[in-house]
Amino acid sequence: MLLGMLLLQAAWMLVVPAFRGLDEHDHAYKAAAVARGDWSTTHEGLRGQWGELVEVPRDLVAAARPVCESLSYTTSANCTAYRAGPDDQVEVTSSAARYNPVFYFVIGSVARPFSGDAALYAMRAAAAMMCAVMLALAAATLRGQDGQGRWAVVGLVAATTPVVVYSTTVAAPNGLEMASAAVVWAAASRLATGGAGARGLLAAVTIGAVPLATVRTFGPLWLCLILVVVLVAYGTDHARRLVRRADARLAAAVIGLAVIGGLAWSASASTNAPPPADQTGAAASVWTVLPGQALLWLLQSVGAFPARDDPAPLVVYAVVLSGWAVLVGLAARLAARRERAAILTVVAISVLLPSAVTVATYSAVGTAWQGRYSYPVAMGALILAGIVLDRADIASHRALRLTGALAATGIAISQVASQFRVLGLDNPTVPLAKAADWPVPAPVSVAVLTIAGALALGCATTAGVPRATRRPVRAPRPEVRVGG
Repeated sequence: MLLGMLLLQAAWMLVVPAFRGLDEHDHAYKAAAVARGDWSTTHEGLRGQWGELVEVPRDLVAAARPVCESLSYTTSANCTAYRAGPDDQVEVTSSAARYNPVFYFVIGSVARPFSGDAALYAMRAAAAMMCAVMLALAAATLRGQDGQGRWAVVGLVAATTPVVVYSTTVAAPNGLEMASAAVVWAAASRLATGGAGARGLLAAVTIGAVPLATVRTFGPLWLCLILVVVLVAYGTDHARRLVRRADARLAAAVIGLAVIGGLAWSASASTNAPPPADQTGAAASVWTVLPGQALLWLLQSVGAFPARDDPAPLVVYAVVLSGWAVLVGLAARLAARRERAAILTVVAISVLLPSAVTVATYSAVGTAWQGRYSYPVAMGALILAGIVLDRADIASHRALRLTGALAATGIAISQVASQFRVLGLDNPTVPLAKAADWPVPAPVSVAVLTIAGALALGCATTAGVPRATRRPVRAPRPEVRVGG
C-alpha cells in the first residue's frame, strides 16, 4: 500500500504544476509563515482583498505569482507583495491565515532550506509522505495480526479515489484529513469487533485521531461521527471492556486533548468565518440548487482537479462508481442488520450534513461545499462494506485474486485518465504553464509510474493469500501381514 501510494503520488506531483493545486498558494504561504514563527490566531485583513496578511519569503511569492494571477478569485495582495518585511520577507494575503498551524508547521519546516518552486515541492513531498504512511497504517490495521481483513483492504483501496490521491499530493491539509480518517475507521472497527492486538489498535486509533481532530475545522465532528457509526455497526460490548484498560484510558485522554485543542483553535481563530473578499451567495433559491449539489458532491468525491469545477473524464466516474456499486451492493445483501444500518447512516450523513451546512451558509458563500470535505466520513461506507464481506467469507482465494486484478486495472484506468485530463488543461501551449516554468512530464513517464502504483495497490488487496497447491498423489502402501 505504501509503495503503491508513493508511485501514484509521484505521478500526480509531476502532472500538477507548482501552485496549481486548489488554493495551493494560500496554503504554501501559511506553511512558510508558521515555520518562521507565526502561530497567531489573528491576522490583519485588507478591505477588498482575498485573505489576511502573513509574512513569507519574497521568492515564494514570486514563484506563485503566475498561477495566482491566472485565478479568477484572487486579488492583488494575494499574488504580489503588499509591503516589505525584514530579511527579504514580504507580507501577502492568504485565505488559510486562520487555519490550525500544526500541519503547516511540519510541511513548512521541511521546506525551509529551499526557495521558490523547490520549497513548494518540498511541502508537497512532506504532505504526500505523511498521507501515504497513514493509508499504509490503515491497510495494516485492517489486516491485523490474525491475517484476515483482505476484503476490508479492498474497501480501503476502493475508497482511494483519484481525488484522494491528488489531495494527498497538494500542500494542503485535506489529504491528511482523509488519510487519518481511514486509520480511525480501520482501528476503531477492529477494536469494536474484538480484533487481536488491542494495544496496537489503540495506538493506531490515536495516531489517526490526533491529526484528524486538528488539521481542519470539521475534524472533531468527523471523528465523533466515525466512532458513533462504528458503535452502531458493532455494538458496545468490546468498548465497555476497553474502558477498564489503562492504555485505553490513556489513548482516550490524548484524543480528548487533541479534540479540545482543535475546537479551541477554531473558536479563537474563527476559521469558518468568510474572508473579507468572499463572494455573496447566488440569487437562486438554495432549495432549487440543493438536489444538483448532492450529485455534484458524489462526483467530486471521485474526481475534480485541479479545481473543484474541473471534472474528471466520464470513464473515471464510470469505473469508480461501478466498483462502489458492486462492493456496497453485495455487502448490503450479506450484512447484519446493525452493519446495514451503519452503512446507511454513513450515506445519510454524507448527504444531510453538507445539505444543512449549505442551507445555513448559502446567503453568505453560495454553494461552497465540496464533496471531499465530508469524504472522511463517506469513505467509511466502503471500508465497512469490505469488513462485511470478510465476515461473510464470500469467495475463494481465486475470486479475491481476480478482485485484486480488477482493482489494479480500475485504478490504472481512472488515475491515468485523470492525470492526462490535467495535462490537457495545463499543457505547454497554455501561457500559465510557460509563465510558471513548469517542467512538463512525458505522458509515458506518468503512465508508467501510475500503472506500477496500481499494480502495487492491487497486490495490497491479495497480500498473504496462499497459493493453491496440489498435493502429491502417493501410491497406497501395500498391506503387510506378519506371521503369514
